[in-house]
Amino acid sequence: MQVLLQQDVKGVGRRGDIVNAADGYARNFLIPKGFALLANDGVKAQAATMTKAREARDVKDKLDSQAIIAKIGASPISVAARASKDGKLFGSVNGTHVAKAIQDQFGVSIDKHAIEIDHAKTTGTYEVPVTLPGHVAFSLNVEIVSA
Repeated sequence: MQVLLQQDVKGVGRRGDIVNAADGYARNFLIPKGFALLANDGVKAQAATMTKAREARDVKDKLDSQAIIAKIGASPISVAARASKDGKLFGSVNGTHVAKAIQDQFGVSIDKHAIEIDHAKTTGTYEVPVTLPGHVAFSLNVEIVSA
């Protein structure tokens, strides 16, 4: 069954795409949840408009992401956490902690889900990959220090 996606659906497609989906998946999930519309001639014309708007939003997202990278630069992000004498953390540092540190140090808001740090459990310096909107990827140097 051909459907027009009204929003991005992971593993299926992006907003404005006309995709082939299994009949049951489209009828029981995509269409009732408002993620898709049944594709017909009128909807296919709407798909072109949605695709054009998505492309404009992608360009804006990419420019915004590049501005964030320019503002942060190669500066290390310092995250303070409680740790033992040998450097083992009482808990862990995750994307939420790094996003808050970026907000505090640079005044830039980054979604915690864009920061791909696996629960760091020791003090030290980590190279953390970040994927911003517009599919702009870069690495942050995160320094975890004992508080």
